[in-house]
Amino acid sequence: MKLTNAQIWVAVPAIKGLMGQKLPVQTSMRLVRLAQELDTHLAVISGVRNNLIKQYGKEENGQVAIKPNTEEMEVFSKDWADLMSSEIDVVFGAEKIKLPWTVNIEPSALISLEPFIDIEEG
Repeated sequence: MKLTNAQIWVAVPAIKGLMGQKLPVQTSMRLVRLAQELDTHLAVISGVRNNLIKQYGKEENGQVAIKPNTEEMEVFSKDWADLMSSEIDVVFGAEKIKLPWTVNIEPSALISLEPFIDIEEG
């Protein structure tokens, strides 16, 4: 499955939220496998992000940060957008994870989970 880094970036917290709910064993197992796969990609994305912050940021009070409305922020934002739009292959399987319609999902999380889940009709 081809995903953008942005899809992975927003999906991981939503998937971890789902993992706190009681679900059928098969569903839980697929969620864990998906979380593990996406965590691998998220670690790479986070590493590149941290390197960009170090590259464009300045140290203040022991922390590196990029000030808003600066040339550095503009260049960082462009590089970050390029990173987020990059596509990668994620090994996940052909079928989406089927969730019971009774599961509680916030609407904002549901959007980020759309590539991975289907809600069963109740």
